[in-house]
Amino acid sequence: MTRRLFCLAALVAGLACSESLGPEDFYGVWGGTGVRLTLSNTQATFESSCWGGEIAIPIQVDGDDFEAVGTLNSQGGAGMSESRAATFSGHLSGDRLTLVVGPTILGLGPYSLHRNEQVQIPGCP
Repeated sequence: MTRRLFCLAALVAGLACSESLGPEDFYGVWGGTGVRLTLSNTQATFESSCWGGEIAIPIQVDGDDFEAVGTLNSQGGAGMSESRAATFSGHLSGDRLTLVVGPTILGLGPYSLHRNEQVQIPGCP
């Protein structure tokens, strides 16, 4: 009897710990050194000093990770303008989000972002 109660308690505890995250768990303004990510059910944007991006919504969530596609647009540097397809992926851990932006040839990230952190985005050199 005691063994059954222990097993039942372990099962209930395991189910409580395996909480599934949805897109709304990622919603908010995320900031890090020189970068901002804004995610909501109506808009998703990425900002850094030389790149701005629009992210397709809804974002696709798998556990505490998300994947999304979108576009990146260059924001300066001798008046040059460039737009390209991009991928955005993140891993959520509490109020910290690790963000990777592709293609990797651009050298964007990985970024360590924090929920509700207000940041200044410097202009593109």
